[in-house]
Amino acid sequence: MIELQTTHQDPVYLPRYATKPSPIYFPQAELFLSAIPHQLHFTYFSQLSSYVLYFQKNDIWAEMNILERLYYKNKNQHNRAKYFRKIEEARRIILRFKEMKIGELMSEFIGLFYGNNKNQMHQKKWEYVPSREISLYVLNRANCATILMDKALKCYLDAYTNFRSLLCQTEFMSFALACLSVLARLNMLTRVWISEMKKCCVLLKGWIEHFPQENSKH
Repeated sequence: MIELQTTHQDPVYLPRYATKPSPIYFPQAELFLSAIPHQLHFTYFSQLSSYVLYFQKNDIWAEMNILERLYYKNKNQHNRAKYFRKIEEARRIILRFKEMKIGELMSEFIGLFYGNNKNQMHQKKWEYVPSREISLYVLNRANCATILMDKALKCYLDAYTNFRSLLCQTEFMSFALACLSVLARLNMLTRVWISEMKKCCVLLKGWIEHFPQENSKH
């Protein structure tokens, strides 16, 4: 049984289609001018890299694609039913989430630490630091994505409840079981995704205060 969990998010600072700042980066030495120990910067970067790798390879994308296939395969037969409208609500949120391309954004962000140099990425050797402006943008988009996925959890619960009722009526059992299965997996993966993204946001929120600002260099 899926259980609803309430989470409290930081405010969303930027609107959905906010203008993305230029992806500017500075020499790593700019970061070492901050008061915190140099080794702590390397620890933060290692943690950030682990989070970005998780967001790239997470199984949540595969489950979202399965739900999309179930939607298209069954929409003509079930599109007027209440239980199917719950699937449509979850699908709309998922499409908005995909539209944000948060995994691509995080990959692009980590690339700035390498000066977008693929050779340095392979060697795990970072020599640069992104500007505070682009870093704040990434943080705000990550917060937006987290809040959106919180809404997805509510939709998963509503849809799950409706499909359990359908299953109890012994109607469309194969379809109901398939939807219950994917909704349960999405619920589990989304909770983990939110937890990891919230930890990533906490890391970024404290670290980027020490990043150089673009306007201070003019």
